[in-house]
Amino acid sequence: MHGRRTAMGFIVAMLVTGSLVAGTSADAKPKPKPRPNLGINDILRVPAQVRAGGHFGVKVMVINQGGAARAKASQVSLHLSRDARKSAGDLNVGRTSVGEIDDWGVQTVPATIDLPESAIGSYYVIACADAARKIRETRENDNCNAGSSTVEVVAPIEGVLTGTLDFWSSEELESGNTLETWSRHAQAEITMEISGRGTDIRVVDDGSSYTWGGDYAFTVRYPECVTTNSEVEERADAFQKPGEQISDLEGRADDPTLQIVDLSVAMEYDITGSITSCGQPPVPYTDRSEYTTGLGLQQVSATDDAIVYEVSSDWTGAGEPSQWDTVEGTLTLTLD
Repeated sequence: MHGRRTAMGFIVAMLVTGSLVAGTSADAKPKPKPRPNLGINDILRVPAQVRAGGHFGVKVMVINQGGAARAKASQVSLHLSRDARKSAGDLNVGRTSVGEIDDWGVQTVPATIDLPESAIGSYYVIACADAARKIRETRENDNCNAGSSTVEVVAPIEGVLTGTLDFWSSEELESGNTLETWSRHAQAEITMEISGRGTDIRVVDDGSSYTWGGDYAFTVRYPECVTTNSEVEERADAFQKPGEQISDLEGRADDPTLQIVDLSVAMEYDITGSITSCGQPPVPYTDRSEYTTGLGLQQVSATDDAIVYEVSSDWTGAGEPSQWDTVEGTLTLTLD
């Protein structure tokens, strides 16, 4: 009887053990499916300064760093933040698409940031992966990251540059049997609109005009007679000719502080001349000529309402020294 009870106990134990094993197998949880984990590795090409209301491009490096799982295509949102931390008060300024990314893969995508007119000041650029929240990730709270540098968003410049420029030249040159003399004065009344910021500053003629006056003589003394070419130069005109799209007065400015404004000043003048040779009656003629001068205007003072410039350099259109002995003038940019 004792041996029978032992056998029976063994059988019962086996049945119980089998039941436990069977129950453990039935209750075991399946291994979790791997998930991706998207984030922002870096934001490249953030400019130092841009104007409000404009736009600029950046490169966003999106990384998948989790779970041995491939991340499907998604959206990346762009924001401007004062403190480099994504929060409700940040400005939404753009969105871009990113393709599928393998685990620990990185994809760099271009994005355009559109700035509202009201965005003035210093900002960090923040990018957020999976902006539409359509991908189940191992972590959902690490999708956003800020670039390392800030961008300064400045208000567009709006103002009018006005003032008077005076051009003077007088000379007497004698060489062998020739004598050349001239005396010229031109005066330009400048009115130019300056607007924009960053790399998009426009300096546009807005009704500027000039006057030109002078005389020129070239004499050749031959043994038997003298020949003289005499000219009177004069003109009063506007730089913007009727029917033409481009003014003869053009400008370019450097940002961000507008330290320098460059002008190209092209002035036509009419010539009324005569040639007298060997005592013969004068032979009259008329002609027209043009001279282009490049001017560098240097900022000498600035307030919140105005910037004052003086002429600091002048040259010909080919970059050679100017024909003028002196170019003087003070121009003021009155800011709106």
